[in-house]
Amino acid sequence: MNKNFGFNEFNPEIQPIQPINSDRLTIENDSSVRIGDKINSELREIPEINIENFDSIKKEISQKIGIENEEDCALLESMIGLRLNIIRNIERVKMSNGNEKRSLLRNYAIEDSEWMDLIAEHIISINNDSSIKKKDKLNKIHLFWKDLEKAYKDFEIFYKDSINGLSESGYGFDDGKKGILGQVAAEDLMNGINEISEELNIKKVSVRSSTSKEDVDENIDFFVDVEYSNGLTETMPCQAKAHKNTSYTGRFLLDNIITRATEISSNELKLSRDIKVPSAVEEKTIEDLKIFKKKALKKYKEGLFIMVPYGKAVYRKSKRKVEEVNLLGENGQVHKHLKDAFILQLKERVFEA
Repeated sequence: MNKNFGFNEFNPEIQPIQPINSDRLTIENDSSVRIGDKINSELREIPEINIENFDSIKKEISQKIGIENEEDCALLESMIGLRLNIIRNIERVKMSNGNEKRSLLRNYAIEDSEWMDLIAEHIISINNDSSIKKKDKLNKIHLFWKDLEKAYKDFEIFYKDSINGLSESGYGFDDGKKGILGQVAAEDLMNGINEISEELNIKKVSVRSSTSKEDVDENIDFFVDVEYSNGLTETMPCQAKAHKNTSYTGRFLLDNIITRATEISSNELKLSRDIKVPSAVEEKTIEDLKIFKKKALKKYKEGLFIMVPYGKAVYRKSKRKVEEVNLLGENGQVHKHLKDAFILQLKERVFEA
């Protein structure tokens, strides 16, 4: 992911309120306090953040609390961007679906794509940092998400009347978090193909980012460039979706982690056969795949549609023992069982071993 972090012009009509009292000065002067808490303390004092004052607020806070490295700067941008994300989602809930709103909604979507990619890049950079131990990487990423979640909850002081309804509309903090982690996981799974490349007669697989406009207008989250052993090359657009694993959706999700789609193909998804009516997740996935094919495959012959289940799942280790696992971690990496299922489907549906 290499999309530039930036925002289109947007000035939401949010009325400022009086700053709340806090222990900001105490926090500023306490070197033992984590940087995320310092940022959060400063943000509590700013009733209104918009596109026009984004850069000046970032600069002011950065100088005030002494942000000097890229990691802390990414956290600061992520937390300020989260405030803008909340504003946009509140506006989405208020809007109708009229044609006059399409241009504004598209701008919102592009801005959100840029913000989400900033966070994803930060997660990936920690994962790829060879100087950090695995345990420390997990702790860093866990604290990063905690900082964002705390900031989200703190922002209720400004948007109390609206923020409670966001989760019901699919715009809550957890929704955004899982969407970001789903894309990180999908890219990680595709990069992992290089571990079995010889088995698939592949020389190299490279994952590269789409632009925010390609994400919004063409439903392309990223691209996969494949160089085969015979010298042929292929580029496939990819879209990633994250869905919660439940007793109703689990089988469908695990059966359709990766799907190779063409413009003329149909019935690519393996649907549940033991029920007469498709589940809501199945119906939505069928529609999502249809839209992906319509938009992304205008320029490309084939594409990959990836679904990443998250939440708990139970695997049978033996006749008497079962194991409950977490399918998707906060670092955007999936459990071994899920990775094994992905590799199996990859061999059966995408690259014939």
